[in-house]
Amino acid sequence: MNKNIICIFCEDETNVTKFGTTKTNIQRYRCKACGKSFQTDYLYRGKESLALSYTIQKLSSSGYSPEEIRKMTDARQETIFRHLNN
Repeated sequence: MNKNIICIFCEDETNVTKFGTTKTNIQRYRCKACGKSFQTDYLYRGKESLALSYTIQKLSSSGYSPEEIRKMTDARQETIFRHLNN
């Protein structure tokens, strides 16, 4: 299990395990609940933005403040507010 890794498909938090790396050495994860694999970091900015937006929305709906989200994601405060206001 990996702390703070949430399946982007079924939103399960307890059954996510490491699942190898990509050709560019980015960690991949697999959800044992739904069987799908995913990564949290992306080489291309567009995909990163999707993953970051999902993470920010999920953390916000879980009750984390924008400041707590900033510390957890290393995103700029402006980025967090932009994703929360969309």
